[in-house]
Amino acid sequence: MIDKRKPQTFYYEENSYLRNILVLSTSLFSQSLTGKDYLKRSKNQKTVGWVLLGGGTALIATAYLVDPPARPGSFDDLVIKGAFVVVGALSAISSVPFFIASGKNKRRARSATAYLKMEGASAIRGFSKVLILFPAASIKIRL
Repeated sequence: MIDKRKPQTFYYEENSYLRNILVLSTSLFSQSLTGKDYLKRSKNQKTVGWVLLGGGTALIATAYLVDPPARPGSFDDLVIKGAFVVVGALSAISSVPFFIASGKNKRRARSATAYLKMEGASAIRGFSKVLILFPAASIKIRL
């Protein structure tokens, strides 16, 4: 029996499945962070760092500025003041990693970035114009 299918049609169908798998895997596993994304991340991390540092400083200042107790040596007031100092110090110390990460992201934003992104090209198939997507490597070098 003679196979009446056209080899081009079979090749096109096989190629389209392969292309769809490639497009799907590229879009799932590639993460394209641009300089703007890194700058936004840096700004958010710096804001969190300043909030933690300011809150910790305010808690420590509150512990020292609160009036001394009416009864000298009252244990309850000393515990509350001590808790304010400890929580404030932990908050201020926890701001340091956010400032460090902010600086790293700012440097990444200014350096060269390479990523994959999906590009589109117009093609004519039959009597219609279609958009074909393909992965393209992009490199940005900031001078």
